[in-house]
Amino acid sequence: MHLKYIHYFGNESSDSLLEAYGLVTRDQNQINTLQYKQCPNCAEPNKRESKFCMKCKMVLTYDAYNETLAVEQSKVRKIEDLTKRQEQFEILIQSLIDSGQLKPIGKT
Repeated sequence: MHLKYIHYFGNESSDSLLEAYGLVTRDQNQINTLQYKQCPNCAEPNKRESKFCMKCKMVLTYDAYNETLAVEQSKVRKIEDLTKRQEQFEILIQSLIDSGQLKPIGKT
């Protein structure tokens, strides 16, 4: 019965609580989970796992930078594709107008 209860003395309770929450390991090496990540642009403190600054939206990690570049390249490719399709539609409509199968709008 005496093994059921644990009695702490001094800092033992604090150490066991910190260990239970994952802030300190058994060999007492503190983990950097409480340190913040400071934005180099606006000096805003951000969460450690943040990819972008909460205040100015600047990229804080290399992975987020690569992700942002990939999204921007995707947007550029979509715009180029839509521009090409628009040009093809204009050529098709003009050929239909020239062949007489389609009447131009506004001309009677």
